[in-house]
This record gives sequence, C-alpha cells and structure tokens, in this order.
Amino acid sequence: PVARLRAWLYTMPESPMLFPAFSIGFLALLWIATLHFIGIERSNTEQSMSVLSRELVTTYEAQVYRALRDIGQTLNLVKYAYELNGQPTVLQELKAKALLPSDLLFVIRITDQDGKVVANTRSAPPSNISDDPQFRITRATDQLSISLPRHDPVSGEASLLFSRRLTSANGNFAGIVMLSVATDHFVSGYEESKFGQQGLLGIVGDDGRFRVRRSGDLISDGEVVDRTFLTDSATGLDSAVLASTSSDGIARHVVARKLVNFPLIVVAGLADREQLQDLIRMRNDYLRGAAAGSVLLLLFTLLMWSMSWQLRTSRRHDIAERKRAEQSLRIAATAFDSQEAMLITDAGKMILQANRAFVSNTGYQADDLIGHGLQRLVSELHDADFYLAMWRSVDRTGIWQGEIWQTHANGNAFQKWLTISAVRDGDGVLINYVGSQYDITERKLAENKINELAFYDPLTGLPKRTQLQERLREVMKT
Repeated sequence: PVARLRAWLYTMPESPMLFPAFSIGFLALLWIATLHFIGIERSNTEQSMSVLSRELVTTYEAQVYRALRDIGQTLNLVKYAYELNGQPTVLQELKAKALLPSDLLFVIRITDQDGKVVANTRSAPPSNISDDPQFRITRATDQLSISLPRHDPVSGEASLLFSRRLTSANGNFAGIVMLSVATDHFVSGYEESKFGQQGLLGIVGDDGRFRVRRSGDLISDGEVVDRTFLTDSATGLDSAVLASTSSDGIARHVVARKLVNFPLIVVAGLADREQLQDLIRMRNDYLRGAAAGSVLLLLFTLLMWSMSWQLRTSRRHDIAERKRAEQSLRIAATAFDSQEAMLITDAGKMILQANRAFVSNTGYQADDLIGHGLQRLVSELHDADFYLAMWRSVDRTGIWQGEIWQTHANGNAFQKWLTISAVRDGDGVLINYVGSQYDITERKLAENKINELAFYDPLTGLPKRTQLQERLREVMKT
C-alpha cells in the first residue's frame, strides 16, 4: 500500500484531471464563501433596517400620540366649557385666554343639536352639517370620533376631523364640538436623512385605510393597506414586515403599532432596495472580485494543465526513450557477451570492462584487468613505434585493425586480429576505446602448413622448384 501510494503521488501531477478538479473545488469554495458572506451581510443589513424601523415607529408613535393628546385635551376643554354655561361664545373666551391652539393649523367649530354651526374659530358663512356622517357618528357615541380624510374642493388640501359629543345639563344631546387639522401635520416629522426618498410614514385607521401617508415628498391618503400590518399591530408583535403598497409597488420593511386609547395605527418603514444600495454595491464588488478570481484561476488552471500535459508527454517520451535505451543496452550487452572477445577502456586507456570471451581468450580474470592499463597485454614482439603508429591511426581515423601479437596470462605470445574503435560524445570529445579481437593462431598455423606443402617436398623437406624460382626472382631483384 505504501509503495502504491508513493507511485500515485508521483504520477498525480501528470493526471489530466488533477488541475481541473482542483479548480472546480476551489471555484466552488470561492463562490460558496462569497455568496455566504453576501448572505450574512444582507441578513445583518435587514436586521439593522428592522431595528431602525422600530426606532422610527417608536419616535413617530410618540409624536402622533402627543398631537392626538393635545387635540383630545382641546376638545375636552371646549366640551367642558360649553356644557358648563351652554353659550357658543366659549370659543372666543377660550381663545382670548390663549387656551386654544393656533387657528392657522387647527379649526374648531361647535354645532347645536340640529347640526347648525353656532361657533367657529375662523370666520365662515353659516352652515349646517346634520347630513354629515361624522355628525351622526359623533352623536351616537361619547368617545372621540375621527373622520376619514376630507379634501377641500377648492385647494384640494386634505384634513382630518376630530369630534366629541356635547351633552346638556339634563343629559340630552346638545351638539358636537369639532377640530379640523391638515393631514400633513401628522407626517411633518418625515426626515429624508432617516427615511430616505422612498421610506414610509403614515397613520392607518381600524378600517385598514390610510388617514395619511408620506413617502419622500408625496403625501396621500385613502389607500387600503395589507391586513398583515393590522394583525401584527393588534397582537403586539412589533416586527418588521417586508411588504409593498399598491400605490407605488415599492417593497418596504414596515413596522405598525396600535395607539393606546385611539382607533389608529402608526406605520413607519424603510424601502428595501433603497436601504440595500450599499449592500448591493458591496455585493457587486464581491461578485466582480469572485468573477475576476475565477477567470484568473481558470487561466492558471489552463496554464498548469498545459504544463502538466507537456510534462506528461515529455515523461512518456522519456519512458519510451529509456525503454529504447534499455533495449539497446540489452542488445549491446548481448553483443558484448558474444563469442568475440571485447574490451572497453576510458579515454586514458584504463580498462573499464572485459567480456567473458576476452577473459577466456587472454587467460586473465576480469578483476585482473578492470582498473588497470593495457601494459600487461603488450607483447615484446612489437616495438614502441608500432604501438605509437597504431594509436595515432585510431585517434586520426577513429579506427584501426590488423594482426598483432599479444601476451597471454601464462606469458606466451599469441596472434590475434584486433579492431580498435574510438568512441566520442555529442561534442566530439573522446570518451572510450572499444577493442574487439579474435585469436588467429590456428589460422596462422594452417597458412604456414599450406606454404610448407606448397614450397617444400614433404618427404625430403627440400624446396620445390616453385620455391627455387621465387627465391631466384627475389635475388635478381636485389
């Protein structure tokens, strides 16, 4: 198993699937981490929006509650004063004593039991509101009544009407007191620095209709809201709900809260996409960074795959070359151990290798030859000039061959046919000498026997006529 593991680790860089698999895995981790981080940032941002929405609705609740409380106290004051003396002049008396709010913002009117307006903080022609639904609603209850938004037919300004029932000393219906205020008074606290340009601030009645709503600079009323707001506010969940209104279709994180002692719900919300702009920019930056990293990783993978492919091709080529070299070596080894005696030396003529045939031919053991020079093989039958000429021929032509005497291990000289070849590397530098030889002693004996039979009589041993003629020609030449 260990050897198999080592072999796998050795060949793993050559696998064509290594770098693509690595890239896929790294890309998966990169994108998972990027999307996970974006998800965490979005969750944190949404949580922050939810917290901010609750803070905004808390502030708005306090503002609206204070305004409604002031309106209720004003109506109670007028109700008390009118029921005390029963005179319509109570408005002028209270106004003179600065007990009423400014008539620039608030308009207070008193009607009798028949709906006739008998007192008004602003000068206006006589009128009767007995047919007004608000008159009938207020007449039937002793609680504070709040009307639907009313729009001035001339200016188009919207206002809310708050009213209380007046009772005579004998307990009979004596009329109503009404306070009218512009709806934009209740959303004047909208700050673009907090809500943005698409935030939401508004008041909703129990009927699910906006009494007033503001988003940016746009103020409107009458729109039906999602019943989810009313349900959450009634149950006191006080949680931000992601919803959109029908008028603009903008998704917002909205918090609704029921006002205590009033049939109203205050609503505050932040536009989802507007508040997520920083997150969207950051997300786009992350996605661009991840995309750029992916491209670089793919280019790196392509480069590494190309290098791996070249390495794999080169290794296969090297393996093929090694196999061919091994095969050549086996062939050379087989040839080297053939019946022909062979000897290999280095460039300094130091014996490196001798085959079995050479050992058998010379009588020397391989250990007696390897590491030694050629001196012990030199025969005294040749002088120094012969050997000098022989090696010069080898160095000049790269080869020499001819008959030569050699000394046997037993001291006897014998004739051989010797071929010496010079081996050079790719740069032409001499690295080895290779010598091959075979014993020609028997052949020489046979040649001598033939000459003897050809030129001498076998019985007498005297030269034959052919021999005499040959010697005569030699004498004549000299």
